[in-house]
Amino acid sequence: MSAAPNLTPSGLAWHAVDLVPPWHEAPETIVFVAGLGTTAAMWSEWLPPLASRYRLVHADLRGFGASRVPTGHRFTLASLIDDILEVANAAGAPRFHLVGEALGGAACIALACRGAAAPLHSLTVCNAPFRGASLDNVAAWRALIGQGGVEAWSARMMAQRFHGDEVDPAAWRWYEATQRASSAETLLALGDVLLSTALVDLLPLIMVPTLVLCGDASPYVSVDAATEMARTVPGAELRVFDHARHGLPFSHARECSAALADFLARRCPSPDRSS
Repeated sequence: MSAAPNLTPSGLAWHAVDLVPPWHEAPETIVFVAGLGTTAAMWSEWLPPLASRYRLVHADLRGFGASRVPTGHRFTLASLIDDILEVANAAGAPRFHLVGEALGGAACIALACRGAAAPLHSLTVCNAPFRGASLDNVAAWRALIGQGGVEAWSARMMAQRFHGDEVDPAAWRWYEATQRASSAETLLALGDVLLSTALVDLLPLIMVPTLVLCGDASPYVSVDAATEMARTVPGAELRVFDHARHGLPFSHARECSAALADFLARRCPSPDRSS
């Protein structure tokens, strides 16, 4: 992902990969939404298994990577939804498959909870919370950053994201350096968004095929929470990955991508897939 990103009018940075052969007409688009402390590049190992069938769009969350925060901007779930829709519109995708992790996943859930009004073909979330009041670890961020700065927060998060032995050392160094470059102000503002998230009563409104991915040891989204979401969203499927913490979509990228490819082939076949 070395090419300069595209920019939306409000300054959201996004990338597109379109390697679909021309004989697959009108390929559908998958939009990827990352969580806190990382950039669109975290999805890199998800892309190859999907690139022959789908246009792939991935953006930097506002305040991270090359996406800017406008003066006076207020972070809310609604503003995160607006950002997802702005990127999809810029990419020319009036309807799309949506994949999100952590906070990005919470925003994806909130968009899907609009029911028939959500412009989605499907929803996939990785370690995504829908009940912020249960996120005790997030509530501790303000004190942690106040005492030790973003460096202390990043060190804590790396231990919560990865066991360590499941991530290539070069990938670990990239993720840690990217995360450590985060703005304390943005982290705290988005942490407050997480804590205020309350979507459990809206989950039955989700009307698209839904895949819930979670690690067996995330300190933020437990297997019980992921199971509750899968049971509450009509027709949802759940996949739990062993030896995976909160960084599941990065540490187990290839396995997650394979699970998504299988899910889409079964639940959302493209019109020309059988040809």
